[in-house]
Amino acid sequence: MYRTYASLKKASDNLSKIYVISTQYYIAETNLAYVMKGKQNKIVSMILKAALLATTLYGSIRTAETAWALADIGVGIMVWLNLIAILILAKPALITLKDYREQRKQGIDPVFSPGKLGIQNADYWDEEYQHDQDKENVSQTKKKPTGVGFF
Repeated sequence: MYRTYASLKKASDNLSKIYVISTQYYIAETNLAYVMKGKQNKIVSMILKAALLATTLYGSIRTAETAWALADIGVGIMVWLNLIAILILAKPALITLKDYREQRKQGIDPVFSPGKLGIQNADYWDEEYQHDQDKENVSQTKKKPTGVGFF
């Protein structure tokens, strides 16, 4: 009975490790596709796969202490990158917050318009805002039918 349980436990542990590795690979592949703007580059994809295999091999022959040290380095790099991004985005964020508060004081439903605020490279928001305005204008111009139906 104990041997069966131990075998099942070991198999379960191995399956969870395979799941984690494949999940991390999927996340890396998705991020790579985003960075490459949807273009497939076989060389870069092969480098990613080789890096995954190398790190898996390295992690299987080294101690857990080494793996945790590498994880700490990775988290530290992410923290520094996020701090740099926060510093870059602080000015536009504060401008947007000020505009939001002014719109709320005026009693209107706040609308984010980056062009009005002088925020560059926010094409999505300009297009989305224009799309919403177009939908609103269409809904206002439609007339309700009169004298038709029971209502």
